[in-house]
Amino acid sequence: KLQPHDELELDDKNRMIDRFQLEVIKAADKGEKGTVEKREVKEEKRQPPMPFNLSKLQITASKKWGYKPKETLDIVQKLYETHQLLTYPRSDNQYLSEAHLENAANILSAIQKTSPNLAASIQSV
Repeated sequence: KLQPHDELELDDKNRMIDRFQLEVIKAADKGEKGTVEKREVKEEKRQPPMPFNLSKLQITASKKWGYKPKETLDIVQKLYETHQLLTYPRSDNQYLSEAHLENAANILSAIQKTSPNLAASIQSV
């Protein structure tokens, strides 16, 4: 992964703008030999991503798989009603309330029944 540094010409969004520099990097990416001058390893801690709300899920499903918003809604509604694999899907809130915690065991149990290959992972939660 290219880590931009001070010698690269970047715009305000950290995108490269110098065509020559881009060509040099492109050539290096084609198997040309290069030298690693410095390697830095650091441990990072990140917060887990927020759960999807319906609109973010519809946007992601559209971008990744070409689903229409109605298709995504129908799928999540079925996962909620029929399979009990989701919390109520029509919320705009991305935070889970304390009430959702009470329902977590039921959802995890439903996931285990639907996808037995996830059972070991769920049991360790």
